[in-house]
Amino acid sequence: MENAEEIGLSRLAAAVIYEMTFCGFMDEEVEAERQKLQEAIEESEAVKKLSEEEQKKHFKSIEAVFAELGWQDKRTEEEKWKDRFRRDSEIAENTRRLIRIFRK
Repeated sequence: MENAEEIGLSRLAAAVIYEMTFCGFMDEEVEAERQKLQEAIEESEAVKKLSEEEQKKHFKSIEAVFAELGWQDKRTEEEKWKDRFRRDSEIAENTRRLIRIFRK
């Protein structure tokens, strides 16, 4: 109960309900989504076994996806560094919290 109180019961309940219903409410919906994911994983694994040249026919770089969407990263290198630092700091803090939770 202490762990739930640390993040808040309402936030915990919302996260649990979201995860439980992410693929739908009915068993059939969940199974259909699970099957789609499994097929996508198998397809991706098969493509990864191809030569690098063949893989390029199936995968797009993140830069190509951004270009298709018309998105350009206009941040300076310093802004990118600060964003990475902030993200890495959040990951480290979340890891510390998990360690504290598991030690209890």
